Amino acid sequence: MAKALTAKWWSLCGLVIAAALLILPFLTPSVLANSLVISPYITEVEISPGTTARVIFFIENGLDSNYTFHFSIAEPLNLREDFANLPDSTWIKLDPEHIALAPGERGWVEVEVAIPSLEGIKGQKWQADISIACEEQPLLSSNAVILITAGKPSPESTNWAMVGGLVLSSVVGVVLWNHHHEQKRNEWPTGLKTKHWIK
Repeated sequence: MAKALTAKWWSLCGLVIAAALLILPFLTPSVLANSLVISPYITEVEISPGTTARVIFFIENGLDSNYTFHFSIAEPLNLREDFANLPDSTWIKLDPEHIALAPGERGWVEVEVAIPSLEGIKGQKWQADISIACEEQPLLSSNAVILITAGKPSPESTNWAMVGGLVLSSVVGVVLWNHHHEQKRNEWPTGLKTKHWIK
């Protein structure tokens, strides 16, 4: 009886260990992926053709080792609704293209999006993924998403703040100039110290 129970116990332990070994490979990527913090994960940009926009992505190494991360433009893994693949990856530039981070260290990558002034692209929507690959640990990789809309250029409008500032500066200048000369006139009413005021 005791031998039978011992055999069953060892059999049960063997099954638990085997199950753990089978599940472990599936858990490891998730744990590693959660240790790479990307902010923001999704960014929406509306940009007029012929202009440039800049987006900053922050990444944080949440593990206890140094890692080097490489950034590149990638085709979207899952296209968002109403968005298409970016027609030309050269419209996007990354700076820097790689970065080394110590444990707990935070870094950033600047994404420059330049949409050329082409006919028929206003209103179009594209998606581009920024691939973040870890050199030392392939499982510690992820991506960020940029959703780009080619907006219509806004009509040129008068910058009333600038106009108001110029007018105000002019008025203040005239008032101060007149005040200064009025003081001079009051100082020397007889014109004895200067011939300028003698009439």
